[in-house]
Amino acid sequence: MGFNPFEEIGKAAAGAGAFLQDQGNNVAHAVSEGAEQAAKAANDVGAFLAEQGNNVAHAVGDGAEQAAKAVTSGANQVAEAAAKGADAAVKIAGAGAD
Repeated sequence: MGFNPFEEIGKAAAGAGAFLQDQGNNVAHAVSEGAEQAAKAANDVGAFLAEQGNNVAHAVGDGAEQAAKAVTSGANQVAEAAAKGADAAVKIAGAGAD
């Protein structure tokens, strides 16, 4: 038999199909790796933001604790001064009664 143009066209089409399949596989692999990297990056960003949120919450808690201590200390000083003032008033009243 001689040259069969249909056989040659079939071989060329098969070669082109194999090439396109390889290229499709390469693209799919690249997209998969890109998606994996994006997921890792999103996870890292999420972990970073969670850590920063914890740091902020801790700082706010510390600030609230310090404010509560300051208010309590101030209230104790006011109460102590009031008690001293009342004691002095009682002494003065007692001295005046004598």
